[in-house]
Amino acid sequence: MIVKIYNRIYEFKDGTPNEVLYFFKERINKVPKDVYYKYLDWWPSCKKFVIGDCDITGQYTENRMDRMMSRKYHKNKLIHPSVIMKTVCNSEEWKNVNSEAQLIAQNRPGQREINSISVKKVWESDKADKWRNGIIKHNQSEGKRLKIKKASSRLWQTKEYRDMMLDKFEGFQGVSGVFYSKYSGKLRFDSTYELFYAFVQDLNGKKLKRFKGEIKYVMDDKERGYRPDYIVDNSIIEIKSKWIMEKYQTLKEITLKKEAAIEFVKNNNFDNFFIFMEDELSSIGPFNLKDRIISMLEDNRHILIKHGKIKKYKRRDEKYLQVEELITKWNLLK
Repeated sequence: MIVKIYNRIYEFKDGTPNEVLYFFKERINKVPKDVYYKYLDWWPSCKKFVIGDCDITGQYTENRMDRMMSRKYHKNKLIHPSVIMKTVCNSEEWKNVNSEAQLIAQNRPGQREINSISVKKVWESDKADKWRNGIIKHNQSEGKRLKIKKASSRLWQTKEYRDMMLDKFEGFQGVSGVFYSKYSGKLRFDSTYELFYAFVQDLNGKKLKRFKGEIKYVMDDKERGYRPDYIVDNSIIEIKSKWIMEKYQTLKEITLKKEAAIEFVKNNNFDNFFIFMEDELSSIGPFNLKDRIISMLEDNRHILIKHGKIKKYKRRDEKYLQVEELITKWNLLK
């Protein structure tokens, strides 16, 4: 039925209770939620407010009636705005729309450079330590670590994602790739130190293979894991830069990893565990020629660099000739 109230036309259902009409005739703009719920099927779409405690949080709130009726989530429920926002933002539809919008926004010309400048300013400010500690604390939670592990494992199965992520590390100084070993076939390396070690062991006639799995250890009451690099002569080898270990790992962490590795060796029929750093690598080969060896290996297509950049050497000086002799010796291996 059509009712005219104070020169305004309202459309009500036939038989609308007088309790509903009362709020219109008396120009009362706020309707208690118990009254609204009692006559839920009789209210017309209008701009009156439903008031009361949120059905989920218990907080006092006000919802406009016409919006309550047209909502996709929590339709006709008195809900605090924060609850509505949380519900909407957790829906798959919203996530997909927001993801597409973010991709467009973040890939606009010049946007990456603007983001980079902003991040650098924060890292150079007094907020850097607070930011760093917050990130560390967040990422150390067991739930977060498990979530990252599952997501990374799933995404890395696709070539498109791998290529995209590697492109993002264009300025990264680390080097990784594949070494076409004489004795070990295609051998992955994740640093120039690992590649140097693999090359020298090839010259020595040693067969290497990558360590698979993780060695578990406990630190600060949490189980963690790490992967050594190679297995050679039934011994487990971990190759590290002394500078990186001192800068990024505590003595406690290094000690616990080593103790766990020694225990792993005992329980899994390995002979020994060794950590090779600069001094140990120098004792098995010409470590001072490492970068020149890698440069010539790439020139001769004996390695494939998948990530990072290496320094190139072209000048035929004394060191160049020494490296050339080593590469020639390696080429003669069967």
